[in-house]
Amino acid sequence: MHPGSDTQRRSVPLAVVGALLVGTVVFGFSTSWIWIEPALRWFDGFVKSPGLGALGALVAAVVAYRAVGRRIRYDQDAAADLAQDQHWWDLLMWVYAQASSLDPDRMLRICRALADQAHTDQQEAMLAAIVEERLERGEEGS
Repeated sequence: MHPGSDTQRRSVPLAVVGALLVGTVVFGFSTSWIWIEPALRWFDGFVKSPGLGALGALVAAVVAYRAVGRRIRYDQDAAADLAQDQHWWDLLMWVYAQASSLDPDRMLRICRALADQAHTDQQEAMLAAIVEERLERGEEGS
């Protein structure tokens, strides 16, 4: 998800509400006050009633619900990334432990697969170091 997309989704409803409000006021000024005066009286009463507090509480609950949902999704994604990285490191340690007994072609295939899944420069550097060490050991054994 792009950081700006959430802001854009919120700005569209706000723009629509603002346009409707401005349109209503302009239309009220251009036609007559016959129908707008009762609406303004209702709005004045609503602002002074407990209904405004209830509406505010409802809006706050919706905002909190969405924030918690977003945080849960973020935490789940972070946990999945952490588990994937841990699996990658476990495989790397297995390759390191088995490096001397693995067939060079098989080790190359495994290392290529690990390189495709590497997410950080540190992972790539560790993999390169293991491959380099294996190559040096292979040359010494020849």
